[in-house]
Amino acid sequence: MKLCAAYFVKTAVVIVLIGCFTMLNFLSFAADIDSAESDILINVEITGYKYRYSCDIIYYSMKFSFNLRGVETNTETGESSISYGDWLMLGKKQSEVELIVINHSDTPISVTVHLNKEDFDKSGVVILRKGLENTFIDSCPVAHESEPYFEKMNINIENYPYVDSWKGEKRIYVCVDIIPASGYATNGEYFYGN
Repeated sequence: MKLCAAYFVKTAVVIVLIGCFTMLNFLSFAADIDSAESDILINVEITGYKYRYSCDIIYYSMKFSFNLRGVETNTETGESSISYGDWLMLGKKQSEVELIVINHSDTPISVTVHLNKEDFDKSGVVILRKGLENTFIDSCPVAHESEPYFEKMNINIENYPYVDSWKGEKRIYVCVDIIPASGYATNGEYFYGN
């Protein structure tokens, strides 16, 4: 009975790995980044096949709070607005965040980052982003002394929130889609991606 169970487990693992490899060409890698961590490593490795996929996604906290320092009121309309304040991340003045994707894979990859900035949208705050929209990152160099290729995205908070919505923590949620891209693999062969 133990032999049958061990055989069944090995067979199930092989079927799952083959299924993962088959879906690899149709699905993108995605990581929902919760801002509690500072570094996430995604490593998909399927043995027995030709290419290895491994990426680092490095980012810092995506939790912000606003330190209100001044409010002004229009004497004619009676409307109030924030005139001065600072965005804080982890207690430090910060209104810009950087997200970096490093490619350790055997093939080039294409990276697209999707932002969910609903907390800021509700507060009337503008979030600007630069980078990582269908961005090509070359395959990892073969030489051990060579650094892997990377690309980055900058996220900037541009203005102050509405007076009635400055309190509380505001978060940016990020989903990183990574798919194989066409280009030269580490073995020197041309790889045709999605």
